[in-house]
Amino acid sequence: MESAPGPKAAWESTGDPSTGRYTVLGDRAIIFTGFPRTKTIDLPPLKLTDIETPFLSLILLSDDGKPLKQSNKLLLAIVGRGGNKDMTWDARRKSISDQWGNAPPQIEVIKARFKLDGLKNLRLIPLTAAGQPTEAIAKPDPAGFILGNTPTLWYELSEK
Repeated sequence: MESAPGPKAAWESTGDPSTGRYTVLGDRAIIFTGFPRTKTIDLPPLKLTDIETPFLSLILLSDDGKPLKQSNKLLLAIVGRGGNKDMTWDARRKSISDQWGNAPPQIEVIKARFKLDGLKNLRLIPLTAAGQPTEAIAKPDPAGFILGNTPTLWYELSEK
């Protein structure tokens, strides 16, 4: 039994090896990986400023099927570098082969200011690795939420 196709999401993908940046912009998701210019990433409606790490990867997606600008529930995953303790790269840093190291994984938590233009009355909730809420971060000030105070790479944004 086939289900009826849902609405098609519009998206565009850009990447340039010379800049070390890759983005995917869609109506229901934003993806970025690379080196932020001037400690800022501006991919409307998402904006990160005061970024304290040289490299990061993030995905922001709607969790209720609505476009980002209309969503009442969003998920954000954001991380710098990561890996297992004692993970070993080859000399060219192209492969770890079977040298995966040991648990627990270690992550670089991103410290930055996070803002979503046009989305109001949202709260940012850091999540555990199991997807459970940790503590609610208050409604943002006009400059946005501060990321990095809780050691996590997952956040839920939802209406109060």
